[in-house]
Amino acid sequence: MAIEDIGELINTKIPGYADDADIQAALRIYHYGTDDPTVEAETNIAEIPADSVARRLHDLRQDLTTLDTELDGKIGASAFNAKGDLLVGTANDTYQVLTSGSNGKTLVVNVGTSTGLEWQDFPTSFTNLSAATLNVSGNAVFHISIVNKTGSYTPTVGDISDDGKLLQFSSSSAHTFTIPTNANNPYPLGTQISVLQTGIGQTSIIGASGVSINCTPQPTANTAKLRTQWSSATLIKRDTNAWVVIGDISAVS
Repeated sequence: MAIEDIGELINTKIPGYADDADIQAALRIYHYGTDDPTVEAETNIAEIPADSVARRLHDLRQDLTTLDTELDGKIGASAFNAKGDLLVGTANDTYQVLTSGSNGKTLVVNVGTSTGLEWQDFPTSFTNLSAATLNVSGNAVFHISIVNKTGSYTPTVGDISDDGKLLQFSSSSAHTFTIPTNANNPYPLGTQISVLQTGIGQTSIIGASGVSINCTPQPTANTAKLRTQWSSATLIKRDTNAWVVIGDISAVS
């Protein structure tokens, strides 16, 4: 603000001051912190007291100018186009808008896309879900898979897919379900295989050489027999080559 001459000055009494005051000088002191008429905000800023109105306004303007420069090119509300939009960094000091996916989609990493992310269908099933402890609130429903067998059965070497399934034997003649060794079929400890006899032929559960099977009653060592048609039992692996059979077991060999 330049110093302007407002004409003839008439000293006027100001309440609170003992002497008459020069109003122009008083305003200059109020604004600049000094009554030196040569002081102007822009040309002599260094001479203006730091706690004066003019100096503080000058410093505030400088701060706003600096802030405006720093915000230049930065994120603003205009970067968003629709509900669910995401701002994703694509390179150093660079971002891009990723449009929200449709209902049921999940966000996953994909380095092949321009944003490094993409929306995909949420998996309808999981092949593996492991947890030391799984706490469930409400009802947890697990549907056991059913596999039909028409005669004697020994799992193929390396196949442990029977874990958690129900094997139902429908043969009209006696047949066996042979539990293989851990070396051939490394079922994890705690594996449970359910067996159901749907036919009139008796189902026997035996262990391959080196495998022990315990149950009660047990007519023959390392052997369990379902009692009759529609009898069922569950095999549980409790050690490397040790299984226990729990269910409707026959005491007759």
